[in-house]
Amino acid sequence: LSLRDNGVTGDGTQQLALALGATAGSLEELSLSHNALAERGSLVLADALQCNRSLRALNLVGCQLGDGGALLLADALRANDRLETLDLSTNSLGRCGAGAFGTVLPANRSLRRLRLHQNQIGAGGARELAAGLRDNRGLEALDVAENGIGDDGAWAFAMALRSNPSLRSLSIDGNGVGETAALCFVETLMENRTLVELVALLDSN
Repeated sequence: LSLRDNGVTGDGTQQLALALGATAGSLEELSLSHNALAERGSLVLADALQCNRSLRALNLVGCQLGDGGALLLADALRANDRLETLDLSTNSLGRCGAGAFGTVLPANRSLRRLRLHQNQIGAGGARELAAGLRDNRGLEALDVAENGIGDDGAWAFAMALRSNPSLRSLSIDGNGVGETAALCFVETLMENRTLVELVALLDSN
């Protein structure tokens, strides 16, 4: 079901959330991208996700969620064991939002694809997310492109991949990653036998 750019607001998600909260529901994919859901919408969706057993993919790109919305949705993933794909790109999640997912990743086993593209998570958020990735056993694809993570953030992900056994695709493109972090990934890939795709355009400076 796609409701992309339909003027849905946080208050307008209430009826939809009631349907999602029904354990007998059958909806597997939902896109609410480019709707001004804000933190209010996150709260409603997070409550629904805690009991939903059908939804496999949720697209919330550009929904103005902020770090508060990220905290709510990440917490919902502690109870939800069905969602496999979550796209939260372009939501100004910041370091706190990334950290929230870093905290929940070790406990979640269902999420396969997580997109946090362009969320200003910075090096600090990258470190916290990478810390959770180290102990995660389910995520297969992670996109943190264009987040200003720099060499420090990239290094954290490289270190996490030395113990993570499931991630197959990592995008850190557009993050000002230089030669030092690139060399760290080279060393990591000599040990890691799972990762098959690494998207990382190096900073020419």
